[in-house]
Amino acid sequence: MLDFMHGFDLVRNARGFVSTDVSTTETSISNVFAIGEVAQRMHPCCVTAMADGVVAAKEIQTRIEADSRDDFIAAVRSAAVQSSR
Repeated sequence: MLDFMHGFDLVRNARGFVSTDVSTTETSISNVFAIGEVAQRMHPCCVTAMADGVVAAKEIQTRIEADSRDDFIAAVRSAAVQSSR
């Protein structure tokens, strides 16, 4: 099944599907997400795969926004330190 996936060191379930976190679709490799026929998280259909895609996209967006916010805060603090000298 899905031979291209065998090159990755992903945890799989007994049926060979990629194991994912239920709330994020993240795999055993950090920041790697799996949806659709490689994961088969719920019912194997296109609607479930699309819904899982939304879950993954929202998680990725949350992580990007958190990184951007942290970078912005660090830049503001650095600028404040520089201007106080």
